[in-house]
Amino acid sequence: MFGIGSILHSADRKKSIFRKSPLHIWGTGAIQPINLSNQDLILHCLRGPLTKSQFDINENIPLGDPGLLTNLLWSKRNTSVKWGLIIHHSQKNKKWVKRLLECTPSCIIIDLEDKNIQETAKKISSCEFICSSSLHGLIIADSYDIPNFWLWDGDLHKGGMWKFWDYFCSIGRENFQHINPNDIQSLNDVNIENYCFNYQKYLDVLKKSIYNSFPFR
Repeated sequence: MFGIGSILHSADRKKSIFRKSPLHIWGTGAIQPINLSNQDLILHCLRGPLTKSQFDINENIPLGDPGLLTNLLWSKRNTSVKWGLIIHHSQKNKKWVKRLLECTPSCIIIDLEDKNIQETAKKISSCEFICSSSLHGLIIADSYDIPNFWLWDGDLHKGGMWKFWDYFCSIGRENFQHINPNDIQSLNDVNIENYCFNYQKYLDVLKKSIYNSFPFR
């Protein structure tokens, strides 16, 4: 089974020559536009409508990232810090990371590469706001109904913004606006009033759909 992540390009039969049975797909997505065949795939849930459009299918398949179910595994902590900063693993040495941490009171950095996933989720849930250049930082923040802001300072990979758009469309997030971290001195410079998070009110319905689509019980 493939679940979570932008890894559908690896599901190609030619890249999986040792697979002898159909591959179950649950909530994963494509990293960029790519023509995919569902001949050897069993599609239970896809990350978003852009990923779905890469298949030649018409049936109604649940959409959404299973990372939204994080709050079902670990309950939300009481808020103890204003800002959580989550960065893509390729950006750890960027100058703006150090600057934002130094200039933003009540701010912690959260490392998604930490193997203690439970502790990472709890750190995210303890924040009032999340700023993240990692897609799953935004997704886990949405799981806990935490307002979150998308940091973007240039292409992280060959897919560019595509996977972010795919996810945003799946949850009904209308504001695709991103923040260039090179343009702000502190996370407190983010104009929170310019953003709307009403879509989070409806995520429970989406979470139920994702949960019910899980292929193995």
